[in-house]
Amino acid sequence: PPDDWWRERRAHVERAVAQATTEDVRVLGREYLTLFDAYHTEARQEGASFVEIQNTVLFATVGQKA
Repeated sequence: PPDDWWRERRAHVERAVAQATTEDVRVLGREYLTLFDAYHTEARQEGASFVEIQNTVLFATVGQKA
């Protein structure tokens, strides 16, 4: 995905973290953002071969194709 897509996705999480009502949730949100940044970096390194599968049922279905 283009950089704008990644920025928008990250911004959604940042807003959710900012609206969290407890520090425990904010800590988890910041940890998620750190992992998200690593994921983004790895995805960019893969280039056009990067594919994100968001559903385990879909993964199982694709995994079964001949």
